[in-house]
Amino acid sequence: MFDLLDLHVSDSQPPQFCVPAAAATTGAAAGTSTAASTTVWPQLATGEGGTVAIDQTNSSNWYLSTAEGVSIRYCGSGSSCTASDFTGDPTIGLTQVSNDASLIDPPWLLDPALSSNVLIGTCRAWRGPAQSGTTWSSTNVISTMFAGSQSSACTTNPVIRSLAAAGAAASGAGATQNEGSTVLYAGMAGALDGGGSVGGHLFSTTAAGAAGNTTVWNDLTSSPVTKDVAFNPGQFDLSSVVADLHDTTGKTLYVTVMGFVSNTGGGHVYRSIDGGAHWTNISSNLPNAPANSIVVDPNDANTVYVALDTGVYVTTQVATCTSGNCWSVYGLGLPNAPVVKLASAGAMDTGNSDGRFGELRAATYGRGIWQLPLLTAAAAPKPAISLSPTSLTFGSQAVNTSSASQSITVTNTGNAPLVIGSVVITSAAIDPDFTQTNACASTTLAANASCEIQVFFLPQATGTRTGLLTIYGDVTGGQATASLSGVATAPSNIVLKPIALSFPSTAIGATSAIEYIAISNTGGTSATLQTPTVTGDFKISSNTCSSTLAVSTECTVGITFTPTASGTRTGTFTITDSAGTQNTSLTGIGTAPATDALSPSSLSFASQQIGTASAAQPVTLTNSGDVALTLITAQITGDAYSLGLVGTKSSQFRKVTLRASDVAQLAITETLSSFDGDPELLRLGLQAYALGIAASSAPRELVNRLAIS
Repeated sequence: MFDLLDLHVSDSQPPQFCVPAAAATTGAAAGTSTAASTTVWPQLATGEGGTVAIDQTNSSNWYLSTAEGVSIRYCGSGSSCTASDFTGDPTIGLTQVSNDASLIDPPWLLDPALSSNVLIGTCRAWRGPAQSGTTWSSTNVISTMFAGSQSSACTTNPVIRSLAAAGAAASGAGATQNEGSTVLYAGMAGALDGGGSVGGHLFSTTAAGAAGNTTVWNDLTSSPVTKDVAFNPGQFDLSSVVADLHDTTGKTLYVTVMGFVSNTGGGHVYRSIDGGAHWTNISSNLPNAPANSIVVDPNDANTVYVALDTGVYVTTQVATCTSGNCWSVYGLGLPNAPVVKLASAGAMDTGNSDGRFGELRAATYGRGIWQLPLLTAAAAPKPAISLSPTSLTFGSQAVNTSSASQSITVTNTGNAPLVIGSVVITSAAIDPDFTQTNACASTTLAANASCEIQVFFLPQATGTRTGLLTIYGDVTGGQATASLSGVATAPSNIVLKPIALSFPSTAIGATSAIEYIAISNTGGTSATLQTPTVTGDFKISSNTCSSTLAVSTECTVGITFTPTASGTRTGTFTITDSAGTQNTSLTGIGTAPATDALSPSSLSFASQQIGTASAAQPVTLTNSGDVALTLITAQITGDAYSLGLVGTKSSQFRKVTLRASDVAQLAITETLSSFDGDPELLRLGLQAYALGIAASSAPRELVNRLAIS
C-alpha cells in the first residue's frame, strides 16, 4: 500500500515526489523525480512505510521514515539520493525523543514556517533540527503528555495520530524548539488504536514560540459543533489535520475522521475558522466511509479535496456544505481501493500539453499513485503587449520639417509583469523619416498598466514615406509592431534647425540651460513670421525673430525646459509663416530628487539577556527618486552597548557587554597590578578610556591601573 506521499515543485526543476510503499509483510520507500504509468520506482528504504517529506524551500532535502517508531533519515542530494543514503542509524530516532511510545508510524512534518525544524508526535509534541539529532534533548519537548501519567517518559500514554502547523513564525524565540510556527495542532489516535481516554481528541497551542515540557495544550474536542451532536463522538482516529495556508493566522483548519459513523453519529470532515473554538460538520453528502486525507486547493481557499476509502471528492464552495449537498466525485478511472493520501502542487505542469499548471496526486491502498489536474489548474501567468492604435498615418509634411506628435499607447494585457527592452523605428530610407520619444523603454509594466510613445514625422525626401515601430518585450514572439506612413512634400522656404530638440535630464521644478532653434529663409523673397509657440514643459526664453525674415537670413529662438513631473516629457515648437506652419519636436527627461524613507520607522526587540545578541531586524532605506542618494551615514543612539573590562590582571581581564545605563553605575578603582604587555588588554583599556568608562589624561598609564568593579 501507499501510506503517505509528499511532492515538491519549483519553476526550474521537474516534478519530484517521494512515497513510502508498504507491502503485505514489509514496507519500502521509493522515490522518483519524473514518472509515468510504467515507471519502476527505485526503492530507497525498507521498513514500515511511514511519513516522508521533501523540503519545500530546498527540494534537495529528502526525509524518510526507515523503521517503526520515530526513525527519520535525512539525505541532502534530492533525486540523487539512493538506498545507501537511508541505511544506518536514523538522523532523528528514539534517542532524540527520550524513547517515547508512539504509533508504529508516528506523525511528523517539516515546520512550514521553518523547514529546517521537524515536528514529531509521540505521546507528546517535539520540535527540533531536522538534519541532525546531536543537539536534541528533553528540552525539545513542547507539550505535556496529552493524557495519563506525567512522568519523564511515556510507555502507555495516549499517542498522537496527526499534526498540523500554521500561523506566523516565532520571532526571536532563541531556543530551537520554539522556532517556527506558533500555532500547532495535534490529532489523537482513536480510542481503540492508542488514543485511550483522549481517543479522537484534538489539541492545540497558539503559543508554540514559548512552549516547553510543562505547556498544557487546549483540548478543542468539547467546542460546539454545527450540524452535529459533538466533535467526533465515536472517538475514531483523526487521520489528518490540515491548516489552510490561505489563512495566515492559522485559525482555519480541517480534520478528517477515519471511521464509519452510522452507529455513533458524528461526521467524516470537520471545519473551523476560529482555531477550533467552533466546529462545523461539513460531511454533507459524502458517503459513510473513513476519511483519510484532505487538501485545500493552493489557488482557491473555497476548493477542498478529500480522500475516502471510496475515492476522491471535491467541493468548490466549502462554506455551503452546512446547508446542502456540496461534494462531488472528482475524476474517473481510480481503482476500487481506498485513497489514503492526497498532495497538491499549484506550480506543477499538468503534463497535458495545454500549458496549465496545478496538479493533485492521490496515493491508494496497493493500487498505485494517480494524478489529475486541480480544478483551478490554469496557464502560467504571462505578459502580453497591446498597441493602440496599431498604425499611424501622418498628413502632408514638407521635407526637413517636423510634424506634431501622434501617440501610441502600449498596454500590458497579460496577467504578469511585462518587461520592455527597447523601442526602435526602422525604414527603407537611409535617413529615417520618423522619430520617437517614449516612457516605455527599459521599464516594467504591471498587468493592465500602460505607457506612451510619441512619434514624429520628419521626412527626408518627397513622396510617400513608411516606417515600422517595434517594441521589444518578454512576450510570445518577443515584440509588437505598428506601421507608420506619411506623405512628404517639397521643402519649405522656411527651414528650422534642428527639427528635433532634446534636453538633458533636469530636476523637477528646475530650469535647464537654453537650447536654440534657428529659423532660416532659403527662398527668393522675404517671409512673414508669426509669434512662435511651445507646448508641454517648455518655455521660450529668447527670440531674435521679427515679423519678417529677409532672404538668406536666419533668426533664433531660445527654449528652456522646466519639468513638472519625472520621466520623458514632450512638446512642440511651432511657428507659422508665409510658407506654412513649421514644427520642431521637443523632448526632455524630468528627474525626481532623491528621497530617504526608512521602513519601519521603529523597531521593537523582545527581552534579551545581557551579553547576548538578538536576531537582526532589518530597516530598509528607500530612494524613490530618479537620482542616486549620496552621503549616506548611519548612527544608532540611545541605550547603546559598549565594551568594558572586568578583573585585575591581564589573564583575568575579559570583554563584557554593557549598556550605557550600566556603565553609569560603575566605579573606577585603583589596583596594584601592572600592565604586563598584553596587547588585547591595552586595546581594551584604550577603548574603555575612549568610551568614557574611565577618565585619565594619559590612556597608556590608565591601563596600568584600570579595573572596573
